[in-house]
Amino acid sequence: MSDRTPPEPISPDAEYAPAPKHLVFGLVAALVAWGLYLAIGAAYWGHNIWRGVAVLACSALFLGWFWGLQRLFVRRQRK
Repeated sequence: MSDRTPPEPISPDAEYAPAPKHLVFGLVAALVAWGLYLAIGAAYWGHNIWRGVAVLACSALFLGWFWGLQRLFVRRQRK
């Protein structure tokens, strides 16, 4: 048996270190490239351009959703 104590819970007021900008940029660029790859594949193999548009729109909504959450989180920390 170990006598380790459980870790302290993280308080809502804790400050988090921001991720390096090059890491965030690389992740977003990879997600955009992946969305384009899927959109081109859906349009080419499905023989319907609207399938590619739908895939691209879903990728943009996915990135937009997390961008909005990130902006909300940053705004809350500044107050």
